[in-house]
Order: sequence, then structure tokens, then C-alpha cells
Amino acid sequence: MGVIPPPQDLTVANEERLFDDGGGAGWSPGGWVQESSAEDCVNMPDNPSYCPGQVFTFPGRPWCYDASPLHTWDPGTCKDRLDRATAAFKQKDYGAALAVFSELAEKDYAPAQANLCTIYAEGTGTPKDAQKAVHWCRKAAKEGDPKATYNLALMYSDGIGVPKDDKEAAHWYRKAAYYGYANAQYNLGVMYTHGIGVPQDDKQAAYWYRRAASQGNVQAQYNLGVLYSEGAGVPQDDKQALYWFCKGTIRGEEKAQTSVAKMYGTDGTLPEKDELAYFCWLFSADKRNNITAYADRHLYDRKLTPEQRERAIATATMWKRK
Repeated sequence: MGVIPPPQDLTVANEERLFDDGGGAGWSPGGWVQESSAEDCVNMPDNPSYCPGQVFTFPGRPWCYDASPLHTWDPGTCKDRLDRATAAFKQKDYGAALAVFSELAEKDYAPAQANLCTIYAEGTGTPKDAQKAVHWCRKAAKEGDPKATYNLALMYSDGIGVPKDDKEAAHWYRKAAYYGYANAQYNLGVMYTHGIGVPQDDKQAAYWYRRAASQGNVQAQYNLGVLYSEGAGVPQDDKQALYWFCKGTIRGEEKAQTSVAKMYGTDGTLPEKDELAYFCWLFSADKRNNITAYADRHLYDRKLTPEQRERAIATATMWKRK
């Protein structure tokens, strides 16, 4: 697939929106839209002025062997059978579950193939078999199952059941990333950061960290904060760095907490985690205006001393004015 040029940098104001409002790259109801490069536009033979984005559609409903090919709303019996087998698996009736999963997988039902991949990889209810895990993951991934696509990338990355191959891992991480799988987006960002299986590219790393971070991946939130702090792949911006470090801090990410503490400025004394979390809540309060967020604030209020609350409020106000 090659290296895809990253879109223009998203702003803090719209980084958490699920759908792009139009113009530029981002999520759309039909899938992932990636901006075309200027070269793509020039090479359009029919209309050089027309420059569409490349659209990577999300996988549709998994195909079921007994569904009507003429009625797209007909799901067939596969999902019901899969659900019953999954319930049996959770009750540790592994033999019954494995039999149904295997039957559905042989009939090309991707969710069952993905389940077999996990079962053989982990050896739950059956001996571990890395080759079988790869076999079923590959089949499900080719059908567009996001989790199987991600797991296949992991296998290539770690050399499980296949020779270790970073380029092949990046290929499958990219597919899962386009499907919106946050862990794949984060891992692809890491590969671009370190030049593993792809050319080193901080802009691409920032691009994929942002997608994962916006879905709540705390490692991506921290890494994106580091990029903004260092000005790597994005303009140097301490305020955005603090924003993303705060995202991780609120969710308990220790490296993010350490980074926030360094920017908090308490004359060398390390503030308590609750004070940092309260400060972070205040700093991003304009984006956290729902009932749960305000309940969080009252929880912090009860945990902190008046001095800690005043310090957090003053520091948050100072950063917002920067």
C-alpha cells in the first residue's frame, strides 16, 4: 500500500468528533476517508480538477452461508448459532462451542473464524496451535474482521505461527487501523515512530496516535503528548501536550501523570494524583460538560484539601490563559 500522506493536523477543538464535518480526512458514515495527495489529483485522467479522498469502507455484515443473497437484511442463522456457542464457551462447555465454531468457520463465517484464531492462540479448551491460529486469523482478516486483522498483525509482529515480518505486520495493522481498531492505530503509530516495517515518519505517527488517542487509548494519548512536547511530527505546543498528558492522567497512566507533574509547577514537590487529576479535569472542563464529568469533579472536591483545590484551580486558569 505504501506510505499514505497524513492529512492536515486536527485541532484540539475537533479531535474527539467521531465524524468529520466535511472537507479533509477523518471518519465518515461510509468509512475512513484519507485525503488525496496533489499528485493523485493531477493524475485524474477524466477530470484533473476533481480530487476525491481515498475511501476505505468498513466491513459490512459478515456473510452467512444460509442468508438470502437477494435480501441484504437477511442475517441467516449464523449469528444465532455463534451466540449460543459463545455462551457455551463462557460456561466452559468447550467441546460443544468448538464444534459449532469449526462448522461455521468452515462455511466462511468470519466471526467464527476469528474465535477459532483466539482459541487456538490461547489454547483455551484445546491445545495451543499457532499454525491453526494463523490460518483462521488470516481467513477472518481477509473477510474484514477487525479483531482478526489486528491479531494477524500481532502474529507477524511477534513471529507467532509465522516468521517474524515487520512489513507484513504493518500491512495488517494498517487494515485494522482503517477499520477503526484503536490498538492497531496505536501500534501503527509506534511503528512509524521507530521506523519498524515502515519508513520512520513522525507525522504519520502523530496521525495514528491521534486516532487511537481520540478513542481513549491511554498509551497513544501519552505518546501524542510527547510529540507535541518535542515538536516531532506536529508543531511544538505545550498546551496540546498538557491536554493529552491530562487525558492519560485522568485514566491513571503513570507516565502521563509524571509529565503533568513536571508541567504543574509546585516548586519541586510532587502533587498527589488526585490533585493532578482534578487539575486535568479543570484544564479540559470545556470538553467534559456531561453529568458524569461533573460527578467526577465533586468526587475530587471531597478528596482534596482547600489548599489543593485552590492550587489546582489557579494552575488550570494559568494554563488556559496561555
